[in-house]
Amino acid sequence: MAKKNIIIVTLLFLIVITGCDSSSALDRALDMAGDNRIELEKVLDHFKDDSLKYKAAVFLIENMPYQCGVVYEDTTRLYAYYRAVSSSDIDPWRLCDSISNADGQFNPERKRVQTDLTDITSSFLIEHINAMFKAWMTQPWRNKIDFDTFCNHILPYRLRDEPLIPWARTLYERYNPVLDSLRNSSDSTDMRAAATIMLRHLQKQNIVFTHAVPQGVNVGVKNVEWRIGDCKEFADILTWVLRSLAIPCGCDMMLVRGDNNVPHYWNYILDNDGQSWYGSIGYADTEYKAPDTYWNPKGKVWRECYALNSEIYHMLHAKTDAEFIHPSFRYPTKKDVTSLYANPKCISFDISADKLYRLPDDDEPVYLCMSSSDKWIPVDIVELKRDSNIIRIKNIEGDVVFRVATALGDRLNFIAPPFLVDRQSGRIHWYDVIPEETEQVCLLHKFNLRTEPFGQNMVGGIFEGSNNADFNQCDTLHVIKEFPDRLYNRAYVLCSNVYRYVRYRGVKSGSSDISELTFMDYNGASIKGEPICNINEPTMNNAFDGDPYTSFRTEEKEAWIGLKFKNRSRISSIEFTPRNRKNYIQPGNRYELFYCDKDWISVGVKQAQGDSLLYDVPRGALLFLRNHTEGNQERIFEYSNGKQKWW
Repeated sequence: MAKKNIIIVTLLFLIVITGCDSSSALDRALDMAGDNRIELEKVLDHFKDDSLKYKAAVFLIENMPYQCGVVYEDTTRLYAYYRAVSSSDIDPWRLCDSISNADGQFNPERKRVQTDLTDITSSFLIEHINAMFKAWMTQPWRNKIDFDTFCNHILPYRLRDEPLIPWARTLYERYNPVLDSLRNSSDSTDMRAAATIMLRHLQKQNIVFTHAVPQGVNVGVKNVEWRIGDCKEFADILTWVLRSLAIPCGCDMMLVRGDNNVPHYWNYILDNDGQSWYGSIGYADTEYKAPDTYWNPKGKVWRECYALNSEIYHMLHAKTDAEFIHPSFRYPTKKDVTSLYANPKCISFDISADKLYRLPDDDEPVYLCMSSSDKWIPVDIVELKRDSNIIRIKNIEGDVVFRVATALGDRLNFIAPPFLVDRQSGRIHWYDVIPEETEQVCLLHKFNLRTEPFGQNMVGGIFEGSNNADFNQCDTLHVIKEFPDRLYNRAYVLCSNVYRYVRYRGVKSGSSDISELTFMDYNGASIKGEPICNINEPTMNNAFDGDPYTSFRTEEKEAWIGLKFKNRSRISSIEFTPRNRKNYIQPGNRYELFYCDKDWISVGVKQAQGDSLLYDVPRGALLFLRNHTEGNQERIFEYSNGKQKWW
């Protein structure tokens, strides 16, 4: 945001937090609207004879102080990226670069923030409320939805900071006919069945997962047509469509994933009993699933809401100085739903004062943080019990590393060492550092490769030799039985036969991907040959070009890649590199290792001579390895039983 817009938003927040308790939320919102009060009062006056719609208008207005949108000056250029990507098979990155080169690059800084209280029009609100009530009253499950559910999970006119345009009536008219078959069935009143039909309908339409379009920019409901972006955009698309059909839903999210450096978003729906189910148009699953089956390490899960979270509001209410409010919680409209996803392993515990570097001051909120690369992201506000000097942490899922901190603006001040919570037992392991107690560590990569499919897909892969080009008779040279931990993995061949043809084949779809493949003779020399493959794949030569970052890639189920030798040859060993994202240790690259104390402490910079690095570090410390040469994925880990253990 521009500085002016930050000031406007911060002032709005402060007015709400420090507002007079004796006045109602509606009165405060109307007072804050300034000259736009007349527009909001038009809405209330319009619905004064319809008690339910009037209450809906009150709900929207009294929670409006926490809502704002971003309007970009050059939307024509912005929309050009989306239109082009949605209608072309050309690589999105190349396509967007072409548009930028031809017409100039979209500038996301040319924007203004519009606060809903001061800018929204009565006509927009009246049209939206009428459209949402029409959708509610015309669906066969209308009696399964109470007014509170309608207000919180169907009625809101915005999801985040998208530009406001009317959408409810248009989407209802477009997608309501898709549910006609349900209305004539015995499941006609089943909201989960209706939501499943729409999930499958949208999954059948083309979606483009890409970061090629401008990032951090919300194009809003127009993306229902384009269907471009990542998990957040996909969650928004399904939310708009389902809400337009009066199906209670929204977005659940992690401010940062428990085992990765990024946030993650997906959809929830409510069934006829008010129970939550999750899904996404970006997932392979065509059914909504129970939250406690969600696989990803979570730490903390929030539900995005339109309404104020009164619990967070009251925790911040006594904090009169806005500089202590971290931007992640400046607008307290999220609801903690961790217990839904972590059940039955939802953990609460206390941190005693003897583990703290210092006790926070009375006016300092305390934040629970999780890791994003070497940064820490606040994911919750936790309670400081002054009577016993303990910090009370509620409702988290374990197998995640946390820290606790106070904040000054967006700068965090840590008040305790990092700690790991065991998911099964709830036991806390503190990463206390004693610099004098050291151990040697052997590092093979800088990111958790098991969160990527490439190495895991090679487990079970087979190397074979034959003297027939069709491999109808062949010998097994080696089977990959363990995750390939190194950039260059060596497999020794016990068979003494000689072969003209050799190959590598995966055992499932897409698992034949490989970056480098070399067959060695008994002198340790590479055996040269002509690349062969059973499919027409232009990336075939990548497996033999000496570059570990170019790969043979295929989705074919029975694909294989290999060599035809000039003469029959006896093979001593095989060296192979999995397809990868530059996260192994690469010879020639410069690395720096850090351990976590009160801050990240450098152990030193080294240039890799091979595909591993040796360092001496404090025993049991939390570690982080940075590549100063290339690559951008890095993740915290510890060294345990002679291996890197990732968190």
